Amino acid sequence: MTLNQTSHWWDASQLYGDDDGTVDVAIDPKTGLFSMHGPWVEGDRVGKPMNPWVGISLLNAAFAHEHNHLVDLLQKKEGLGVSDAYRTARLVVAALLAKIHTVEWTPQVFFSEDMKFAMTASWDGILKTTGKGEGALNTILHGSTELSETNNQGVPYSLTDDFSSVYRLHPMIPDTVVVAGQTKRFRDLSDRSLFDVNEWMEMMRSQASGRLDLHNYPTELMELRDGSIHLAVRDILRDRESRIPRYCEFRRQVGLEPPSTFLDMAGGNVEDAQLLSEVYEGDLEAVDLQVGMMTEPKRPGWVVSETAFYIFILMAPRRIQSDERLSSGLTPEKYTQTGYDWVRTQTINDVMRRFQPTYSPGVRFFHV
Repeated sequence: MTLNQTSHWWDASQLYGDDDGTVDVAIDPKTGLFSMHGPWVEGDRVGKPMNPWVGISLLNAAFAHEHNHLVDLLQKKEGLGVSDAYRTARLVVAALLAKIHTVEWTPQVFFSEDMKFAMTASWDGILKTTGKGEGALNTILHGSTELSETNNQGVPYSLTDDFSSVYRLHPMIPDTVVVAGQTKRFRDLSDRSLFDVNEWMEMMRSQASGRLDLHNYPTELMELRDGSIHLAVRDILRDRESRIPRYCEFRRQVGLEPPSTFLDMAGGNVEDAQLLSEVYEGDLEAVDLQVGMMTEPKRPGWVVSETAFYIFILMAPRRIQSDERLSSGLTPEKYTQTGYDWVRTQTINDVMRRFQPTYSPGVRFFHV
């Protein structure tokens, strides 16, 4: 395992930060609320302000607005004081982010009715009823959030290096987007003052992502600055430094058949097969995981490779089951009845509509 100096984003640290000092900057201690300037969080003083762009600002603003809404709701409906309302709202927002990722985001990148059913069952169970219990049967019937005991599979809670590797989705970032009729490069998207929030939301809602394919790495992320290594190279170096298996061996270790030739790997694309053979000097076993995942053909409707899928599907329930806040601790006693019901019923579209009532959801988040 590789140690990380920052916490994983399922604790909502992208909004609240990793430590109390970060939160103190963003939250007004007298009210427990994020300070807002119009629709935006004031000065973007939230969570992890490194590498900002308007998409992150937009989502942070939406969930800061959700936090403020919850603080007010919890004070009114549950009679909580400011500090308790703040702490409970933070719990609810973090759990809601985890739920949205599980039952809404993941079925979009593996787009099928089967995945939608599977991921909803992973969270809510097949019966979609509450019933804290133990064991695999309880998880299947009631979902990972209804465990009576947190289950970390016998090891400390962590996200594995394998998961970090398959979760590098940089080619999904397009080189340019169109906002209010104007074409903008990705590097220009840090300036949110160029358009109003509705125009930014329409851009995020309606435009296609990039494909996770060869020859499609965002040009903005490959530009060298100050002699540094560009991100495409760094993605591969990180895997090598962490001793992640190369593509063929990685597939073997997750129970998948590796390709037998470069042409097989490239799904019959002769040019790609020749290029890969040239780069890796004819050694199929040397192909890096990142390269192999971008090369392999995707299943219909899937944005992410089958190789990555096997890690996703293992980690999705584990992240819930090994986190006390999302498994045994997701109860009305800890979240309040109002907060518990909120996590159970709300969706990303509900959050976005509260943030901007004019928001109109798209059919798919990641159409390509």
